[in-house]
Amino acid sequence: MLPVKNFQESRWPAQRAEEVGGERLRRDILSGRHGCAACPVACGHWATLPGGEVKKAPEFETIWSFGPNLDSSDLPSIVRAGALCDDLGLDTISTGSTIAAAAELRDMGKMEEGPGWDDPAGTLDTIKKIGMMEGGGRMLAGGARRLALERGAPEASMDSKGLELPGYDPRGAKGMGLAYATSNRGGCHMKGYTVLHELTGKAERLSSVGKAKLVMGVQDETAFVDSLVLCRFVQQLLGPEILVDLYNGATGSDIRREDMMEMGGRIFNLERLYNERAGVLEDTLPGRLLSGMVRDGPSKGNVVELPEMLAEYRTLRGWAPSGEILEETLRRYGISR
Repeated sequence: MLPVKNFQESRWPAQRAEEVGGERLRRDILSGRHGCAACPVACGHWATLPGGEVKKAPEFETIWSFGPNLDSSDLPSIVRAGALCDDLGLDTISTGSTIAAAAELRDMGKMEEGPGWDDPAGTLDTIKKIGMMEGGGRMLAGGARRLALERGAPEASMDSKGLELPGYDPRGAKGMGLAYATSNRGGCHMKGYTVLHELTGKAERLSSVGKAKLVMGVQDETAFVDSLVLCRFVQQLLGPEILVDLYNGATGSDIRREDMMEMGGRIFNLERLYNERAGVLEDTLPGRLLSGMVRDGPSKGNVVELPEMLAEYRTLRGWAPSGEILEETLRRYGISR
């Protein structure tokens, strides 16, 4: 389920994967840790590159975005690309995915300039141009969807609701496909991280059965946790019971886990209502994920069965088949249309 070359493939040769994997990163490049004040996780790392250059170390999404997604296994360049995005205020997932869309558009004959696949120097130059709105970077600065539409090939944009998808191919983890499609801010893994269940055996990754309930539950818990201003690592480490205890301790309340889920559901539906008013109800995925089967590897032959999962999900949510929130659902949460 590793997206390669703008989700054209879902598998990379093992040798190339090892060149950018966590083991090599830790062995050859990592040189220290940092994190939020007093946090025992300290998820941030420093990287010391050849020549002594110190940069913020990339995490999985950044390595994927400028690595397999661009068919590059040049780890030092990937580190530099992530750090450059931080300096310029660019999101690494969206930036790498937009560059990948541009590379595919070049293959299609829709673009003449810009970096191609496995072009670390061209990628770094393009990131600078995007951040400074210079030259060809101006075309990419609006994101993958706008670029692909302007070039007459919308199928080259791997996005949901205009936000570029992260580094998990949902054809290999069906819950992530439904989570991407229904996320209120588009193709985001942070609002419905079902892959944690699907890669640990808690849920069958290649099955669409039960994924509507799983996605809804993860989204509602996550909405509650985000309202506490806690990070995803803390959410995963502590679990819902301790999160409820933290809330009760901070507020003097006496809520239970089911109350937590109800509060999260209200937040999620309130966000959905905002989108509804803005005319954003497109709960879908790029066509290649819905009809283009994985061609090789453990997920071979799979697509995302989104229509079936989405119909069940909307029923569970108390939404109409077309996606609007039903009036009785709004009344349940005390929300006025």
